[in-house]
Amino acid sequence: MSWHDKVKEAIAEQCEESRKQARGNRKNHVSYRVPELAQAMVKSLDEDDEHEGKRLLLIYRTGALSLI
Repeated sequence: MSWHDKVKEAIAEQCEESRKQARGNRKNHVSYRVPELAQAMVKSLDEDDEHEGKRLLLIYRTGALSLI
């Protein structure tokens, strides 16, 4: 699996968690905000910046948001 795939999985996990938090107990669609870390990951994919993508993935996996 390439770094692209791992970053895409991390983005999906973050967005799903954000969606669940925004939805709560409601059954209808609720808009949610894409987390800033996920937005940065999307930017690294758009720019094909492997170094930044892997750095952000490490931050996501360790939960060390203070490194940003």
